[in-house]
Amino acid sequence: MLIDRDGVMVAHGWTPSLNGVNLKDLKDVDGKPFIQEALDIVAERDAGAVSYKWTDPLSGQIAPKTMIVRRIVLGGEPYLLSVGVYR
Repeated sequence: MLIDRDGVMVAHGWTPSLNGVNLKDLKDVDGKPFIQEALDIVAERDAGAVSYKWTDPLSGQIAPKTMIVRRIVLGGEPYLLSVGVYR
């Protein structure tokens, strides 16, 4: 997925209906603000990982997930690029 520095979803491969939605305050089932944490990581050190709990769309169950994040610059603007994997 691709998120701008304000937390707005620019592109999501699995759920395109999220495009244009501000997810900055999105929290996992335990209340962890994982999008904000990811934005902080790319602002501070360009890349990293965030672990959180989310509903696996294939099983329908809450599962641990890790999002690998990286800062990229497009058209002079910073973005968060990420890929997530259920563990």
